[in-house]
Amino acid sequence: MKLARPDVFHPRIVFAGCRALVEGDGDDADLVATLRKRGLHARWLSWDDPDTRDADLVILRATWDYVDRLDEFLAWTKQVRNLLNPPVVVAWNTDKRYLADLSKAGVPTLASRFFEPGKRVRLPAGEVVVKPAVGAGSAGAQRFVDSDAARRHAAQLQSEGRTVLVQPYDPRVEDGETALVFLGGQQFHA
Repeated sequence: MKLARPDVFHPRIVFAGCRALVEGDGDDADLVATLRKRGLHARWLSWDDPDTRDADLVILRATWDYVDRLDEFLAWTKQVRNLLNPPVVVAWNTDKRYLADLSKAGVPTLASRFFEPGKRVRLPAGEVVVKPAVGAGSAGAQRFVDSDAARRHAAQLQSEGRTVLVQPYDPRVEDGETALVFLGGQQFHA
């Protein structure tokens, strides 16, 4: 790549995906090309590619296999020199138990109860969602009106060594969900 200003430092930026989605999940389709047009070294790599550790900046984008490789992924976050998000924040965000922290801080959340393996699962009345506390892409998440079926699903997740998250079903999700991103208290994008 020809640099417009070779005398200026151009950081090597890596957007971290996973082996199945090395170039992300499509949300950032033109990002690398756009940055390159501006003279920046940007590329996609799987998070576990050794070259990520040498980048000047690593930005997590589509590391969806972290669920199945959690310990390895969290260890990697501590080895990357310049990961945009601090490893402690990444670790906190991989487990939906962060919802309890947010709720305690006054952030509106759905009522969420967590049950570690071996703990008796208690369900609220009505329709519920049962899912793993560590999960991505709705894998393992199921909606139930039958409490016995919900308990069986929870027991299956627990038998796999997973902590279970139980929430009342929120019918507003039928209209779709929107992720809102705030920076410095201001909405940045959705």
